[in-house]
Amino acid sequence: MQSRPETNSREVPFEVIFFEPVHKGQLLARIKLLMPSGLILTCSVMKRKDGEGFFVTPVAERRPGGSWNQIVDFASAKLREAWQARALAALRPHWSQLTQPQQAEENHYAADF
Repeated sequence: MQSRPETNSREVPFEVIFFEPVHKGQLLARIKLLMPSGLILTCSVMKRKDGEGFFVTPVAERRPGGSWNQIVDFASAKLREAWQARALAALRPHWSQLTQPQQAEENHYAADF
């Protein structure tokens, strides 16, 4: 049996494999992130309530009554923050589409699955 080379998954970047600008309320875009493990997460890119920047969160399911149920969660705040930083780094090539909605419509692309 051939052994796998040792790699630190923190060194392998996340990859945005689908990007769809939305710009509806706090929702800026829907994306799919490819993790180093091969897991693909569907995520939302949301505008911060204070209007200063944005964040990425795995999609949630809407419950009756309007509350939200997280489908994917993190074991600690530290892990969530590390994941968030890597997700934002993967989004860097799309920042202009997140901050300028009119350009987002002109430059829209989405990968075929």
